[in-house]
Amino acid sequence: AMGHSLEITIRGDLDFFPGYAIGPAYGAESFDYESMRGSRLVTIVPESNFFSDDIGVYYNGGCYFDTDEIDNCKVLAYYQDLGQAAIIHCTVGKGQAVLLGVHPEITPDDIDESDDFFGPFYADFREAECFRKPLLQALLKLLC
Repeated sequence: AMGHSLEITIRGDLDFFPGYAIGPAYGAESFDYESMRGSRLVTIVPESNFFSDDIGVYYNGGCYFDTDEIDNCKVLAYYQDLGQAAIIHCTVGKGQAVLLGVHPEITPDDIDESDDFFGPFYADFREAECFRKPLLQALLKLLC
């Protein structure tokens, strides 16, 4: 969040995305490094040629990506309720990168279902688990 204590500006080897990663996607007030306050289950809508199903994934303070007029990046999925890019794929020199504002690496077993903040989403998160691994596999295939 520009001008906020959460702002991060990177220059150097990891500065391969020429656009802006803007976040937290749901507002700086919705995130706290010291708690799960910003955690929620969000639905991402993949591009049809990437993945066929809308997917519920874990989110906690991630960004959205502004990819306007950026030739080396392609949006793979959008936040359903924000209409902003949640996952992008970029070509970087001779390589590739996938950047995510969501956390498909987080499983239901990683979360305490009694957590005050995420608890209300837990049952839906567990139900969405069947899509998480195929999403990760599709993302990794892009990098091979």
